[in-house]
Amino acid sequence: MSPQETETTLDDIWSSLAEGNDIFAELAHPDRRHTGHRLVPERSSGGPFSQGPKRQSEELFEDQLELLLVDWTFGTEELSAYSSYVHQVEKEPCVFIHADDAAQAGLADGDQVTVQLDGGTLEVKLLVSHNMARGLLVLPRHRQLAWQKLREYPMTVGLGQVGKRLL
Repeated sequence: MSPQETETTLDDIWSSLAEGNDIFAELAHPDRRHTGHRLVPERSSGGPFSQGPKRQSEELFEDQLELLLVDWTFGTEELSAYSSYVHQVEKEPCVFIHADDAAQAGLADGDQVTVQLDGGTLEVKLLVSHNMARGLLVLPRHRQLAWQKLREYPMTVGLGQVGKRLL
């Protein structure tokens, strides 16, 4: 280390954290660092994973759903697709929708539906839920589902792009 360089100490790091975020200010004092304080603010403007309110340009129209790709514990992770043991416990491919959105689209729990995407059509079982946000279509990336037909992400899907599969 040259004479002009100084070594960064733990106190320097805590002080820097305190300057950048008020939540660290109380913890910056050396005597208070390991006293069981939690780094969770008492009040928050959103949930633990909140991205804050959407900007006006990002708001969805009433007849649109935001398509979210998600992973499950079994069946959606790439390496699990090669395990015969995982295949025994994985769930059937499906897409989730809020009950109000399903009713608006004339769909019911358990319907086989088609979802029109830029890269083609997905055929999948629809599961209706009351305990999720409206305006979402949640699609687990299941190994048995050609979710790669979704060419753009994130994307919105019109309610007209989700319909009962004709047998």
